[in-house]
Amino acid sequence: MMAKDNAEGMEGSDVSEDLRAMRQAVLDLGKALRTFGRTRLAELGEEVNEDAHRVADEGRRAMQDAERRIALLEKQAERSVRDHPAAWATGLLGVIGFGLVLGLALRRHD
Repeated sequence: MMAKDNAEGMEGSDVSEDLRAMRQAVLDLGKALRTFGRTRLAELGEEVNEDAHRVADEGRRAMQDAERRIALLEKQAERSVRDHPAAWATGLLGVIGFGLVLGLALRRHD
């Protein structure tokens, strides 16, 4: 019986050693995953930061382009008014007249 108990004791010691090794492996895996997670999070933060800067730059360029286009349209409108003042005056008077007629018509129905 003694030999049998000894064999079982050895097997029990092997099992507990295996459990210790597994626990250590799980702890090591947890540390490795934390390290990987921190590294990946830092990389993602850098990627998001780069994307944010890129989008901001694109937005700035779009605003500058819109400002240039608006300035160009303003200059074209000024030139058109200078070149054809009668046409602009007639158009403006027509819009004012239409507004007056519309206002009077709406006022009568109230």
